[in-house]
Amino acid sequence: MRYGRAVWRSECPLSVIPGMNLYSIRPSRSRQRAIIIGAGPAGLLAAILLKRNDLQVDLVDPTPDNGWKTRPQCRHVHVWSRSTWERLTRWLPELEKHTGTLPDRASLDRALWLLGARHIDHLHATRIKASNFTAKTAAVNISGRWVDYDLLIDASGAARATAAGIARAAGAALPLDQGTAGGNCVTLPLAGITQSNEPGSFASSSRHSRYGAILHTAGRGSGSLTLQTPGDSPPPETIGAVLQILRTLDSPEMWTMCCHARLRGRATTFPARPSSRLALESVANLPACWIPLGDCLLITRPDLGQGFAQLTEHLDVLEQGLIGGLCWPEIRNRVVASAQTQWWRATWAEALGGL
Repeated sequence: MRYGRAVWRSECPLSVIPGMNLYSIRPSRSRQRAIIIGAGPAGLLAAILLKRNDLQVDLVDPTPDNGWKTRPQCRHVHVWSRSTWERLTRWLPELEKHTGTLPDRASLDRALWLLGARHIDHLHATRIKASNFTAKTAAVNISGRWVDYDLLIDASGAARATAAGIARAAGAALPLDQGTAGGNCVTLPLAGITQSNEPGSFASSSRHSRYGAILHTAGRGSGSLTLQTPGDSPPPETIGAVLQILRTLDSPEMWTMCCHARLRGRATTFPARPSSRLALESVANLPACWIPLGDCLLITRPDLGQGFAQLTEHLDVLEQGLIGGLCWPEIRNRVVASAQTQWWRATWAEALGGL
């Protein structure tokens, strides 16, 4: 059966009646079961939103409580936009009690695991063996047992764990847009940073440099420096090489803060990878019960620094759809549209050489 937008719109009346109070007439989903693939930020935040909207939530991940320790991007400095942080604290009002107001990525991911795990009904520390889709349900093989679900959220990141099953169900390969690989992110732990008695983050770049930098100070002279380096450039291994890079940027203050610093550990490199997007707006027969989120749907270059913000935009669309009582295909269509806009912004930034 073909499930186009016109078919499903009649099942989603809440989005088309002006003045309607969506909260007061939201349909109950208390008997519906959802499964989430992946225990990263996408999966855990999705679990929180689904549980608060009355769904039973299962989650599958082979190492659910260890990702914040092993994910390479957790070691890199992140600067949280106001909109991203407002969304996170709206979904988790107690978040700042666990992270403070300027958390590093590892602290944030650890807090998301501690707080998000409370919203999971059944946690399966394994990989899914297979998945099959009918028009409205997903069957997932977990440890040799098939379980039926009303909703499957693929938050498995670049692995795109269910893409093959979705392609079979749709009867066509899923189109994949691809961009350029871009640069690496290299993070160096530092000691002896000057003017760093208070935590804070500082970013710098230059139109005339191939590099960018984000410095996070943790107080008492310690902190981390993440450099955005060209893909063909080896990562700096000495503080002298780091200072040479900082001199090419538009922030002499950052160079001054680091000029007497010393390395206090090995560098962590997140290698360049090409941006990519599942172009699902061109696929007509997608199973109704499937929604991809985050990197599963859209990967942009790490040197553009947009991945987490893009994820929270996807989740914001999911939340609004849940509140509005929209059907799963309509929610997915809106998430896909959001990712398409993000893709256009990212490819334009790539063409300009960065944001």
